Amino acid sequence: METENLELLIEGARDLGLELGERETALFDQYLSLLDKWSTKTNLTAIKGERERVIRLILDSLNVVPLLADGMRVIDIGSGAGLPGIPVKVVMPGVELVLCESRKKRAVFLGEAVRKLKLDGVRVFDARAEQWDGELFDAALVRAVGALDALVKICSPLMKRGGVLIAMKGPGAERELVDQMEAADKPGFSFRETIDYNLPGREATFSLVILEKT
Repeated sequence: METENLELLIEGARDLGLELGERETALFDQYLSLLDKWSTKTNLTAIKGERERVIRLILDSLNVVPLLADGMRVIDIGSGAGLPGIPVKVVMPGVELVLCESRKKRAVFLGEAVRKLKLDGVRVFDARAEQWDGELFDAALVRAVGALDALVKICSPLMKRGGVLIAMKGPGAERELVDQMEAADKPGFSFRETIDYNLPGREATFSLVILEKT
């Protein structure tokens, strides 16, 4: 990783209350290298360039970390390139993580990334979330996938009572939130809060929408 991008990563994480050591920065460097390698095989992300990937993939994902705790069982639904799940696992090794990805090529990448990064306590589930029949989760993470009313229906059977659904929404989510908040309360979830945040060098506001399984 270029020095300026490494510094950007460390400072951006520090702003979230996270101190990255040599282990974490080395794993993130290796993860970015894997993304580069696999970009010739499959379209994992449309975001190009190391700096943009540090900001829009890693730092964006780390915004969910303050909402989690070690020992939690967490599912990353529609994980794609492992986001936000892999960055979360790098800085929270005590989390038990399932990366749920039904697209086969992306699921193969996730398996390779878990092996190369030597991430313990991670399972790749290469099917749709609706097909999960294992233990229930304390938290579900969803990054820029689907509307809230559809997400709560998918997540409800997967989660423990009191568990949280954290939906990561990009700029322009306000209208969706207003339209769907009432619907989000109906299938066994209650609205907890919305947390707005910004990314380095971006004027746009991003949002974490947190719903609780009731």
